[in-house]
Amino acid sequence: MSWDQSADALQFLDNTKVQFGTGDDAQIYFDATDLQIDATAGGVHLDSTTALKILIGSVDLLAFDDSALTLVAADDVAGQDCYIQTEDGGADAAVDNGQVGGLLELRTGDGSAGGAAKVGGAGGALSCVAGAGGVPASGSANGGAGGQANVTAGAGGAAGAGGGTGGAGGNIILTPGAAGGAGGGSAGAKGVVGTAAGLPLCIGNTTQPATVGTGNYIVMETNGTAPSSTVTTSGVLYVKTAGDDMTFLHADGTTDELGT
Repeated sequence: MSWDQSADALQFLDNTKVQFGTGDDAQIYFDATDLQIDATAGGVHLDSTTALKILIGSVDLLAFDDSALTLVAADDVAGQDCYIQTEDGGADAAVDNGQVGGLLELRTGDGSAGGAAKVGGAGGALSCVAGAGGVPASGSANGGAGGQANVTAGAGGAAGAGGGTGGAGGNIILTPGAAGGAGGGSAGAKGVVGTAAGLPLCIGNTTQPATVGTGNYIVMETNGTAPSSTVTTSGVLYVKTAGDDMTFLHADGTTDELGT
Protein backbone atom coordinates (compact mmCIF):
# COMPACT_ATOMS: atom_id res chain seq x y z
CA MET A 1 0.00 0.00 0.00
CA SER A 2 1.36 3.44 -0.89
CA TRP A 3 0.26 7.04 -1.25
CA ASP A 4 0.62 8.52 -4.75
CA GLN A 5 0.77 12.24 -4.08
CA SER A 6 0.81 13.13 -7.79
CA ALA A 7 -2.50 11.29 -8.37
CA ASP A 8 -3.91 12.15 -4.94
CA ALA A 9 -4.64 8.43 -4.50
CA LEU A 10 -4.06 5.68 -1.95
CA GLN A 11 -2.84 2.72 -4.00
CA PHE A 12 -3.20 -0.98 -3.22
CA LEU A 13 -1.14 -3.48 -5.17
CA ASP A 14 -2.66 -6.68 -6.53
CA ASN A 15 -4.01 -8.98 -3.78
CA THR A 16 -3.49 -6.32 -1.09
CA LYS A 17 -6.63 -6.58 1.02
CA VAL A 18 -8.63 -4.05 2.98
CA GLN A 19 -10.15 -6.06 5.82
CA PHE A 20 -13.18 -5.23 7.98
CA GLY A 21 -14.64 -6.69 11.18
CA THR A 22 -13.16 -7.95 14.43
CA GLY A 23 -12.68 -11.41 12.95
CA ASP A 24 -11.67 -10.19 9.46
CA ASP A 25 -15.25 -10.80 8.36
CA ALA A 26 -15.07 -8.91 5.05
CA GLN A 27 -12.39 -7.85 2.60
CA ILE A 28 -11.95 -5.94 -0.65
CA TYR A 29 -9.04 -6.46 -3.00
CA PHE A 30 -8.00 -6.66 -6.67
CA ASP A 31 -6.62 -10.07 -7.70
CA ALA A 32 -4.91 -8.81 -10.88
CA THR A 33 -8.02 -9.72 -12.89
CA ASP A 34 -11.17 -8.83 -10.97
CA LEU A 35 -12.23 -6.73 -8.02
CA GLN A 36 -13.21 -9.07 -5.21
CA ILE A 37 -15.64 -8.16 -2.42
CA ASP A 38 -15.85 -11.03 0.06
CA ALA A 39 -18.09 -11.17 3.13
CA THR A 40 -17.43 -14.31 5.15
CA ALA A 41 -19.95 -13.32 7.83
CA GLY A 42 -23.29 -11.69 7.06
CA GLY A 43 -24.44 -10.19 3.78
CA VAL A 44 -23.42 -7.22 1.65
CA HIS A 45 -25.77 -4.21 1.85
CA LEU A 46 -25.62 -1.33 -0.63
CA ASP A 47 -27.81 1.62 0.37
CA SER A 48 -28.40 4.63 -1.85
CA THR A 49 -30.88 7.49 -1.47
CA THR A 50 -31.12 7.71 -5.28
CA ALA A 51 -30.82 5.08 -8.02
CA LEU A 52 -27.90 2.65 -7.72
CA LYS A 53 -26.17 2.47 -11.11
CA ILE A 54 -23.61 -0.01 -12.45
CA LEU A 55 -21.83 0.86 -15.71
CA ILE A 56 -21.14 -2.23 -17.84
CA GLY A 57 -18.43 -2.09 -20.49
CA SER A 58 -18.59 1.73 -20.58
CA VAL A 59 -21.70 1.35 -22.77
CA ASP A 60 -24.63 -0.12 -20.86
CA LEU A 61 -26.02 0.92 -17.52
CA LEU A 62 -27.74 -1.33 -15.00
CA ALA A 63 -29.86 0.85 -12.74
CA PHE A 64 -31.69 -0.09 -9.55
CA ASP A 65 -34.24 2.21 -7.97
CA ASP A 66 -37.34 1.84 -5.82
CA SER A 67 -39.60 1.22 -8.82
CA ALA A 68 -37.64 -0.76 -11.39
CA LEU A 69 -34.55 -2.70 -12.43
CA THR A 70 -33.47 -1.31 -15.79
CA LEU A 71 -30.79 -2.24 -18.33
CA VAL A 72 -30.17 0.85 -20.45
CA ALA A 73 -28.10 0.96 -23.65
CA ALA A 74 -26.14 4.03 -24.66
CA ASP A 75 -27.71 6.37 -27.22
CA ASP A 76 -27.97 4.93 -30.76
CA VAL A 77 -26.60 1.55 -29.63
CA ALA A 78 -28.55 -1.68 -30.07
CA GLY A 79 -30.11 -2.79 -26.78
CA GLN A 80 -28.24 -5.61 -25.09
CA ASP A 81 -29.85 -8.98 -24.44
CA CYS A 82 -30.66 -9.91 -20.85
CA TYR A 83 -30.67 -13.55 -19.81
CA ILE A 84 -32.03 -15.13 -16.64
CA GLN A 85 -31.03 -18.78 -16.50
CA THR A 86 -31.01 -21.32 -13.70
CA GLU A 87 -28.29 -23.90 -13.16
CA ASP A 88 -27.98 -27.00 -15.31
CA GLY A 89 -28.40 -30.29 -13.51
CA GLY A 90 -24.81 -30.75 -12.38
CA ALA A 91 -22.13 -32.75 -14.18
CA ASP A 92 -23.25 -35.31 -16.76
CA ALA A 93 -23.63 -38.70 -15.11
CA ALA A 94 -21.65 -41.68 -16.43
CA VAL A 95 -23.60 -44.26 -14.40
CA ASP A 96 -26.36 -42.68 -12.31
CA ASN A 97 -29.43 -40.81 -13.54
CA GLY A 98 -28.92 -37.20 -14.60
CA GLN A 99 -29.96 -34.39 -12.29
CA VAL A 100 -32.86 -32.04 -12.94
CA GLY A 101 -32.10 -28.47 -14.03
CA GLY A 102 -32.96 -25.65 -11.65
CA LEU A 103 -36.49 -24.24 -11.47
CA LEU A 104 -37.15 -20.67 -12.59
CA GLU A 105 -40.23 -19.12 -11.02
CA LEU A 106 -41.39 -15.56 -11.60
CA ARG A 107 -43.91 -14.68 -8.92
CA THR A 108 -45.56 -11.39 -8.07
CA GLY A 109 -46.63 -10.36 -4.60
CA ASP A 110 -49.91 -11.38 -2.98
CA GLY A 111 -52.47 -8.70 -2.19
CA SER A 112 -52.72 -7.76 1.46
CA ALA A 113 -55.74 -8.63 3.59
CA GLY A 114 -58.43 -5.98 3.92
CA GLY A 115 -59.65 -4.62 7.21
CA ALA A 116 -63.13 -5.19 8.61
CA ALA A 117 -65.68 -4.82 5.76
CA LYS A 118 -62.87 -3.71 3.43
CA VAL A 119 -61.76 -5.21 0.12
CA GLY A 120 -58.51 -7.17 0.05
CA GLY A 121 -55.70 -5.95 -2.16
CA ALA A 122 -55.35 -7.43 -5.64
CA GLY A 123 -52.40 -9.70 -6.33
CA GLY A 124 -49.63 -8.13 -8.39
CA ALA A 125 -50.02 -8.47 -12.17
CA LEU A 126 -47.39 -10.35 -14.20
CA SER A 127 -46.78 -8.95 -17.68
CA CYS A 128 -44.56 -10.23 -20.49
CA VAL A 129 -44.45 -7.46 -23.11
CA ALA A 130 -42.29 -7.48 -26.23
CA GLY A 131 -40.92 -4.17 -27.44
CA ALA A 132 -42.78 -2.01 -29.95
CA GLY A 133 -41.27 -1.37 -33.38
CA GLY A 134 -39.40 1.86 -33.96
CA VAL A 135 -41.00 4.75 -35.86
CA PRO A 136 -39.01 6.49 -38.66
CA ALA A 137 -38.23 10.12 -37.93
CA SER A 138 -39.46 11.20 -41.37
CA GLY A 139 -39.80 10.14 -44.98
CA SER A 140 -41.44 6.98 -46.31
CA ALA A 141 -39.37 4.36 -44.49
CA ASN A 142 -41.17 1.42 -42.93
CA GLY A 143 -41.70 1.17 -39.23
CA GLY A 144 -39.87 -1.54 -37.32
CA ALA A 145 -41.66 -4.79 -36.51
CA GLY A 146 -42.78 -5.35 -32.95
CA GLY A 147 -40.74 -7.86 -30.98
CA GLN A 148 -41.95 -11.45 -30.96
CA ALA A 149 -42.80 -13.08 -27.64
CA ASN A 150 -41.95 -16.79 -27.50
CA VAL A 151 -42.90 -19.42 -24.93
CA THR A 152 -41.03 -22.62 -25.75
CA ALA A 153 -41.03 -25.77 -23.65
CA GLY A 154 -37.88 -27.88 -23.46
CA ALA A 155 -37.28 -30.73 -25.89
CA GLY A 156 -37.14 -34.26 -24.54
CA GLY A 157 -33.75 -35.90 -24.34
CA ALA A 158 -32.82 -38.64 -26.81
CA ALA A 159 -32.84 -42.24 -25.62
CA GLY A 160 -29.56 -44.00 -24.95
CA ALA A 161 -27.66 -45.68 -27.76
CA GLY A 162 -28.53 -49.13 -26.42
CA GLY A 163 -32.30 -48.62 -26.26
CA GLY A 164 -34.81 -46.96 -23.98
CA THR A 165 -37.34 -44.26 -24.71
CA GLY A 166 -36.72 -40.62 -25.42
CA GLY A 167 -37.89 -38.13 -22.85
CA ALA A 168 -41.22 -36.39 -23.33
CA GLY A 169 -41.17 -32.78 -24.48
CA GLY A 170 -42.16 -30.27 -21.87
CA ASN A 171 -45.78 -29.10 -21.75
CA ILE A 172 -46.97 -25.51 -21.95
CA ILE A 173 -49.86 -25.11 -19.53
CA LEU A 174 -51.87 -21.92 -19.21
CA THR A 175 -53.84 -21.91 -15.98
CA PRO A 176 -56.24 -19.04 -15.25
CA GLY A 177 -56.88 -18.01 -11.69
CA ALA A 178 -59.36 -19.93 -9.57
CA ALA A 179 -62.53 -18.20 -8.45
CA GLY A 180 -62.53 -16.60 -5.02
CA GLY A 181 -64.54 -18.45 -2.41
CA ALA A 182 -68.02 -17.32 -1.43
CA GLY A 183 -67.21 -16.68 2.21
CA GLY A 184 -70.30 -14.97 3.55
CA GLY A 185 -71.36 -13.72 0.09
CA SER A 186 -71.04 -14.94 -3.46
CA ALA A 187 -68.18 -16.76 -5.15
CA GLY A 188 -66.17 -14.86 -7.76
CA ALA A 189 -65.77 -15.77 -11.40
CA LYS A 190 -62.93 -17.96 -12.66
CA GLY A 191 -60.27 -16.42 -14.86
CA VAL A 192 -60.09 -17.31 -18.54
CA VAL A 193 -57.38 -18.00 -21.11
CA GLY A 194 -58.08 -15.90 -24.18
CA THR A 195 -56.82 -13.43 -26.74
CA ALA A 196 -57.43 -9.71 -26.68
CA ALA A 197 -60.58 -8.45 -28.39
CA GLY A 198 -60.46 -8.65 -32.19
CA LEU A 199 -57.28 -10.73 -32.33
CA PRO A 200 -56.83 -14.28 -33.68
CA LEU A 201 -55.53 -17.48 -32.16
CA CYS A 202 -53.30 -19.04 -34.85
CA ILE A 203 -52.54 -22.76 -34.55
CA GLY A 204 -49.67 -24.15 -36.60
CA ASN A 205 -48.51 -20.86 -38.13
CA THR A 206 -48.09 -17.19 -37.31
CA THR A 207 -49.80 -15.77 -40.40
CA GLN A 208 -53.41 -14.67 -40.28
CA PRO A 209 -55.81 -14.27 -43.24
CA ALA A 210 -55.26 -11.30 -45.51
CA THR A 211 -58.44 -9.52 -44.39
CA VAL A 212 -60.19 -10.02 -41.07
CA GLY A 213 -63.19 -8.68 -39.25
CA THR A 214 -63.31 -7.14 -35.81
CA GLY A 215 -64.21 -10.32 -33.93
CA ASN A 216 -62.06 -13.11 -32.53
CA TYR A 217 -61.39 -16.25 -34.56
CA ILE A 218 -59.17 -19.35 -34.65
CA VAL A 219 -56.90 -20.02 -37.63
CA MET A 220 -55.89 -23.63 -38.34
CA GLU A 221 -52.89 -24.45 -40.54
CA THR A 222 -53.43 -26.86 -43.40
CA ASN A 223 -50.47 -29.00 -44.51
CA GLY A 224 -47.95 -26.35 -43.57
CA THR A 225 -49.60 -23.67 -45.73
CA ALA A 226 -50.30 -20.25 -44.25
CA PRO A 227 -53.82 -18.85 -44.75
CA SER A 228 -54.31 -16.27 -47.48
CA SER A 229 -58.06 -15.80 -47.84
CA THR A 230 -60.48 -13.37 -46.21
CA VAL A 231 -62.32 -13.66 -42.90
CA THR A 232 -64.87 -10.97 -42.17
CA THR A 233 -67.12 -12.73 -39.65
CA SER A 234 -66.39 -12.99 -35.95
CA GLY A 235 -66.53 -16.35 -34.17
CA VAL A 236 -64.85 -18.23 -37.05
CA LEU A 237 -62.83 -21.43 -37.00
CA TYR A 238 -60.80 -20.94 -40.16
CA VAL A 239 -58.95 -23.47 -42.38
CA LYS A 240 -57.13 -22.64 -45.58
CA THR A 241 -59.28 -23.60 -48.56
CA ALA A 242 -62.67 -25.00 -49.47
CA GLY A 243 -62.65 -28.78 -49.45
CA ASP A 244 -60.42 -29.09 -46.39
CA ASP A 245 -61.84 -31.24 -43.63
CA MET A 246 -61.60 -30.99 -39.88
CA THR A 247 -61.51 -34.15 -37.80
CA PHE A 248 -63.00 -34.33 -34.31
CA LEU A 249 -61.53 -37.11 -32.17
CA HIS A 250 -63.76 -38.46 -29.41
CA ALA A 251 -62.66 -40.00 -26.13
CA ASP A 252 -63.64 -43.49 -27.33
CA GLY A 253 -61.32 -43.18 -30.33
CA THR A 254 -64.04 -42.59 -32.93
CA THR A 255 -63.88 -39.57 -35.22
CA ASP A 256 -66.23 -37.26 -37.09
CA GLU A 257 -65.36 -35.30 -40.19
CA LEU A 258 -66.54 -31.74 -40.73
CA GLY A 259 -66.28 -30.62 -44.36
CA THR A 260 -65.69 -26.99 -45.11
